[in-house]
Amino acid sequence: MSPLILFVEDDEALRESASIILALQGYAVQVARDGLEALKMLNTSEPPPDLIVSDITMPHPQWA
Repeated sequence: MSPLILFVEDDEALRESASIILALQGYAVQVARDGLEALKMLNTSEPPPDLIVSDITMPHPQWA
């Protein structure tokens, strides 16, 4: 089984290109567009990701 990377990025072009590059290198990739979406994915992901790569300058999501 390939290592799983959760890639969190609000810029759509960067999110898509990074996920393609990582997949081409043999990684399984999940993507999230903000921290809230990433947290929801972490609560339901089986198995959990081996690595999380996250943008740290994303705008704050509206906490609903």
